[in-house]
Amino acid sequence: MLHVTPRMRDCIGAGARARVTAPRTESPPLPERVLLRLGVDPDFTDAVLGDLAEEYALRALRDGAGTARWWYSREVIRSAPHFLRSSFRYACRYERVRLAAFLGALVLTALAVLITLSARDGPPARLAGASDTVIVNSREPVQLPVQVLDAAGHVLHITGVRYQWVSGAPLHMSAAGRVACEQRGDALVRASFGALRESFLLRCRPIRRFVDWRGGLWLAVGDSAQELPIRAVGVDGTPETMLAGSAIVRDSDIASLRGLRVHPKAPGATLVDVWVGGIVDVIPITVSKRVSTSDALRPFEFFASPLRLSSGQTRRWHIPVGSYFVSFRSDTAASATAAALTLSTVGATCSRFGDAYNYFCLAAKDAALVISAPGGTSGAREFSGYLAVRRN
Repeated sequence: MLHVTPRMRDCIGAGARARVTAPRTESPPLPERVLLRLGVDPDFTDAVLGDLAEEYALRALRDGAGTARWWYSREVIRSAPHFLRSSFRYACRYERVRLAAFLGALVLTALAVLITLSARDGPPARLAGASDTVIVNSREPVQLPVQVLDAAGHVLHITGVRYQWVSGAPLHMSAAGRVACEQRGDALVRASFGALRESFLLRCRPIRRFVDWRGGLWLAVGDSAQELPIRAVGVDGTPETMLAGSAIVRDSDIASLRGLRVHPKAPGATLVDVWVGGIVDVIPITVSKRVSTSDALRPFEFFASPLRLSSGQTRRWHIPVGSYFVSFRSDTAASATAAALTLSTVGATCSRFGDAYNYFCLAAKDAALVISAPGGTSGAREFSGYLAVRRN
């Protein structure tokens, strides 16, 4: 015969909307009512809480009510895992759902409290954002980048930071930190907010324009990163290398940017947009893949070969139809009788750009590149260098 426990009868009664409960002469205490509502077995609850109540009474007489309450609360918390295990073991399905909802609400409430406490701003503790040096490349007025932080490092969105010129080059600077750099110079500036003080060096380096770097930047997959070729001219017409701005790669699948260094990732072409002093520069980036032969070069592939030629010797490389950038160098030591290697073509037209060793070539069918070493009457000589052919 199936033995039906009182707890099972309670579950059956609850499902039929007719819970069978024993009559009580008084309401149970609050902890017991909470546990019963969560589905903890009444017999287990009575046993545990009964023992705690007896001990509480003894401690209240011996140590006082305050100490006894602290002990009682601590013991209830320590017993919580046992109550939960009992609830999931003996509770009905709807009571388990109710318990899960209760625990979920507790977790969400605790999480909300933690987020609120962590996001709460404290009082102003320090000034930051200017570091030790601020570089200004704009000829238009700009706001100095000092921020007010609390002790935890949170930015306080408040106004009232005041600025003061201390020494150095004269500046057009407002008390609110708007500065206009019309000419090159350095000045010491102090920022203050209440009792907080921060001094920094302001370097005025206004620029007039960028220098066009023809051809952009060429990288190869697997090679190390290269620095962006940013060249600027100051208002006085001299080159300016102290620059502060931002840059972004348009296609991050081809290359990535860390600081001012470009890291090649995959073959292709993209652009890097650079903003400095209110002026925009666009730098082409080409990433190519190295191959072992020039006979079947495809777009964004390149072929590189070392050169070892004796006097009067030539070497030939076939290239398919297309457009190319061709570079070659002779690393032979210069002397009174030494001459540079020369480039000629068959079935291709090349025009020189940049220095004397860079060419842009258009190749027709059955085209070839030819490198020749000069001949001489003073005996055999050896010339060395390299050739690089990149297809567009």
